[in-house]
Amino acid sequence: MLVKVICLGITVCLISLILSENKKSFIIPLQLMFAAVVLLLLLSDAASSIRPVADAFAEIGSYTNLFTCLVKGALICLSTKLACDFCRESGNIFVSDIIELTGRILLLVLSLPFVESMIKTAVSFAT
Repeated sequence: MLVKVICLGITVCLISLILSENKKSFIIPLQLMFAAVVLLLLLSDAASSIRPVADAFAEIGSYTNLFTCLVKGALICLSTKLACDFCRESGNIFVSDIIELTGRILLLVLSLPFVESMIKTAVSFAT
């Protein structure tokens, strides 16, 4: 999902650069359409991600799952940073902020199993 947002964001930046010479009035609607598409992608991805999160809570004890989540988190951070830097340098701070927000939300969703595991551990020690 992040790859879709990054590709779409870079495309919007390139189109904005082309439009900035002649049709500046189209840049803001283009950026708003980008934000709407990202919101729809996030909502559809979040809806499909909530179901497997419950199953992931049971598997959080394994070290391979922990390593996989850490690698996914590192890849999300790296790709988000690269795309944000590209968009900021091309002058599209709004698109960069949307991509950064998407990366942060995905990291939050990725960390939910860890939070659940910590809560269960704390409750087991308390009882």
